[in-house]
Amino acid sequence: MRVIFFDDVKRDLEAFFPKLRKGGYCAGDDYDRRGIWDHGVTRAVDEFRLDPSIETIRLKNHQFLIRKR
Repeated sequence: MRVIFFDDVKRDLEAFFPKLRKGGYCAGDDYDRRGIWDHGVTRAVDEFRLDPSIETIRLKNHQFLIRKR
């Protein structure tokens, strides 16, 4: 099994998000999960959400939903 770390998630978000149209959504799993991920998903998503062009819609049940403004 491949372990997901911060850099992997950050790279995925940076590659995918520009492809979204304005108002488009991006969702993911394993947000705020403790354990083997070394909090990589949470740290990458939280850092990514600092960008003012990103709106946080929901962070619940270990899932995230963000939208391109």
